[in-house]
Amino acid sequence: MMTERTPEVVARILVVDDDAAVRESTADILEAAGYAVSQATDVEDALAHLAAGRVSLLILDLGLSGRRGREPSRVGLDLLDRVAQLPPVILVSGSNVAPTPDPRVRAFFPKPVAPSRLLDEVGQLLGT
Repeated sequence: MMTERTPEVVARILVVDDDAAVRESTADILEAAGYAVSQATDVEDALAHLAAGRVSLLILDLGLSGRRGREPSRVGLDLLDRVAQLPPVILVSGSNVAPTPDPRVRAFFPKPVAPSRLLDEVGQLLGT
């Protein structure tokens, strides 16, 4: 059973995933819990959201498709390298293999992520 949360101050969460079904279902889960959610399909879209500010948490697909011959697992990490002030980061991946530890990443979940696990982690990271 999912726990309903009503954050006192609405946190803005950015969900970055090139799989529309995963991105939209993740956004739906977070919105139902009372969070404001923005969605991005690629690195450039995500950078625009992050540059605009007001992102409290980043949920990032490690396997984000890339351009210019980049390995998918490197594309998501490149995004982290391009942002000076990152919010807390949760990585998700279609692979069960956890990425190399990175101090910028607060949690890692293999897909599919159970909604209750995701909401628990989001709540802990945002203090809601």
